[in-house]
Parts: sequence; structure tokens; C-alpha cells
Amino acid sequence: DGTWQRRGRYTPPRNRGTKASLERVPRQRARALSDAFAIVEAAFLRQGASASPVERQRTIDFALELRPGAETFRVANGEVRVGNGWRLQESVVADRSATELRELLARLAATTPKPDHTTLSPLEEKLPFEWSKRLSTRVCRVLGTGTPGEVYSTVRAVYRGCCLARSLFDYQRALEPDLTVWLLASRREHELIVDVLPYEGKDKERYLRAAGFWIPVGPTFIDSSRTAEGRADGAVRMLISHDLQALFPKAMDIPGISEALGLYLTHKTTGTRLSIVTKNPQYGAGDEADGPTLEGDGQGWLQLARNALERDELPSLVELMGTAQNSLNWYDLLCANAFAAYLIEGRPKERVDFLMELDASGVVDTACLEAFGVPLPAVDRRMQRWLRERTRR
Repeated sequence: DGTWQRRGRYTPPRNRGTKASLERVPRQRARALSDAFAIVEAAFLRQGASASPVERQRTIDFALELRPGAETFRVANGEVRVGNGWRLQESVVADRSATELRELLARLAATTPKPDHTTLSPLEEKLPFEWSKRLSTRVCRVLGTGTPGEVYSTVRAVYRGCCLARSLFDYQRALEPDLTVWLLASRREHELIVDVLPYEGKDKERYLRAAGFWIPVGPTFIDSSRTAEGRADGAVRMLISHDLQALFPKAMDIPGISEALGLYLTHKTTGTRLSIVTKNPQYGAGDEADGPTLEGDGQGWLQLARNALERDELPSLVELMGTAQNSLNWYDLLCANAFAAYLIEGRPKERVDFLMELDASGVVDTACLEAFGVPLPAVDRRMQRWLRERTRR
């Protein structure tokens, strides 16, 4: 019936520990830990390269639990002694690569060529409004109905953004002479373009609501965000993604990867992150959605990610990589941006291999094993520690 009764009289347990025996406990514990560590260390050295990456990392983690200061396993874990402590090698590398990245951005800004005037395509000639400026570089054409200065600054920003991606991921692409961006300063112009396009019903409604979208002519990206800053952000974001999509289609089909690289590279180019995809609001409901805002040198979102991590609100990379595009929330975006920073700044030697492996397999865990030597959960733990080492508590 769910109840119980004690039989007989209650007898309290005897105090089996004498003072002397209790004093021996710390020494016995230390000796047991030392013996266990010696066994683990011997097994680790005996296994050598024959152990799988998962087994090797498991052994390293266990050894460091037994003896946190063990230099053999700290080094095996990819750590570097700094002063009296240890830091991840990725953190030490990021100190240097962040400086190199700033120098690269400065060189790109100084060497961006003066754009040329471009002629109108047959479709552009038929549109019922005037272009204030139309310019081109070897990367793309940009036409706008806002100020001429907006077109000039945007075409140069797109050039820098695509060159930045190509430099970081070490690739060159055949030129697309008809690749185009239309910057529309008013919603009326946006509506006129949608009326010209062969869309009906729900498709037409979707394009009318969207702040930015692609059409197959050119191809052409159209952005009618409310501000010139938003339109420039959208143009840079979409053309960087277009560039990467052509080289790494399977990798860029994973929302967590495309958002990570898009957010990070756009911010490095323009200083903004305005073209985003979240559950509420969804992309197309309007630019500059409510959420984290960024100021300063790019550490803003890393600090926000660290804060979310300490509150146990930051998703893991495993969770992020399994989230659909329209299900991403603000914390997913913080995690995605942190992963891009970790990959580009902390793993410069492996970042190209990672994207190539990911594009070959389409599986993030497989790409992590091939490029980093550890599975995705282990990369997630390293990224979280890297985040703590690169930000303040």
C-alpha cells in the first residue's frame, strides 16, 4: 500500500572513524588520485596516435580533472603557458590575428579602386523611376535612387567585403559582370518593381513585405531598407553570402554557418549588423529589428555572448547547427557570431580546411573531426572557454 514500517528498535550507526583515521583521509585521497593519474598518463603515452580523436580528448579531459596542472596534458589540450596560468592556443593566436585582420581591412580600404560608370540593362531602362547614380567595380554593379554618395560608398563597401572574404578563405572567383545591386530609397519604388516582376498571390505578397530579395535577372539583389545604412548593410551581407555560396554551397546551406559568416564579415566591413534573420521579427518584416545593438570595435556581441553564457542562455554549437533558418533567435545569433570570431581569429590555419571539409560532407561534426581533430561538442567547449578568455566577466 506504499507505506513501510521499521521492525525492531532503531540503532544509530557506530562512529567508525577515529581522529587518526580521519586525518589519514586527505593523504589517502591524494595517493589514490596520484595512482589514478599515473595509470591514465601511462595509457595515454602508450596509445599515442592510435587513439581516436574522441578517445584522446576524453583521456585528456579525465587527466586534467585528476591533475589540473599537468603540463603534458595541458600541452596536449592545445594550451599555452602564459605567466602563472594556461590559455588556449586559440586565444593567444587571436591576439595576433585580430591585429592582422585590422591591417588587412586598412589595406583594403586604401586599395579599393574608384568605381566606373555603368550602362543600364534593358530591364533597368524600363523601370518607371530615375537612378541617381550607377557605378560598378569588378565585383558588381550598384544602382540607387537615393543620394549619389550612398551608391558610391555602397559599391566600395561591397568590393571590400567580398575581397575580405576571399582573403580570409583563400579563394578567387570568376567575375560576374552582370551581378547587380539595386538600392531603393522608397517603398513606392519597391512596389513598382514587384509589379513588374512575374509574381502573383502569396509570392507577390512576400516580395512586397521583404526589405531585401534576389531576382534572377543579373542576378540582382534589391534592398529597400528604411535607411541608407541598412541598405548598405544588406548589400554587403547578401553579396558576401552570394560569393561564399558559390564556393561552399553545402556549408552555406547550414543556417548556423551562413549566419555566422554573414554577421561577422558584414560587421567587419561596415560596422553594422542590420540584415538578420530571427524568429521575431523574421527577415523581411523590416530592417533594424529589436535586439542586441552594437557599438565599438566589434567586441560588443562577444561580450553579450559571454554574458549569455554565464546565465546559461547561450545555445551550444550542437543546438545552433541543428536550428532551421526561421527558428533562429537572438541567442542563436550571438552564438553564431562568436563561432565565426573563434573560427576566423582563433583558428586561422584551419578555417579554410573546415569550410572545405564541411562542403564535402555537409556534416558539421565530420568537418570538425577532420579540420580540428575533435568532434563538434569538444569544439563547443573550446569556443566557450575562448569566449571567457577573450572577454571580461
